[in-house]
Amino acid sequence: MGKERLYAIVLGFIMISSLVGFAGIYMFVGDRGNDNQNNIDLISNRLLTPDEKLLLLRNGFVIIENIYDENCTDCLERNVDLEAFARKFQGFVAIEHVMTNQTLPVFQMIGSNGDIVELNSTDSEYLTDIFCEISIRQPEECLLRMI
Repeated sequence: MGKERLYAIVLGFIMISSLVGFAGIYMFVGDRGNDNQNNIDLISNRLLTPDEKLLLLRNGFVIIENIYDENCTDCLERNVDLEAFARKFQGFVAIEHVMTNQTLPVFQMIGSNGDIVELNSTDSEYLTDIFCEISIRQPEECLLRMI
């Protein structure tokens, strides 16, 4: 009976020590995985770096790239529509809209699993259909569509 009691005390001490250890590590080190994500604007007026894109995609975001030249006539309206879409799916979508001098405009949606879909409209229903199709981490709006 004495050995069993000793084993129970040692086992209880190990369990409590591991709990205190993990809590201490979390308090001092913290959850550093999301620190960089918090520094990335989800609606960006600059080109995202490859590391920023990778971080967003690894965290389940869908990225909408809207890169256009200065002669684009409907791009300001497109930006407003895209920002409204991003607010609708806040926490799931990141937008990169940039005016550059590059020759080929880019208007596409990139999913976390690597799917890239060229976009041809900013219609909310159209964007939602594509978003729900390529998004790995889906909001309830997408899940309710499946019912």
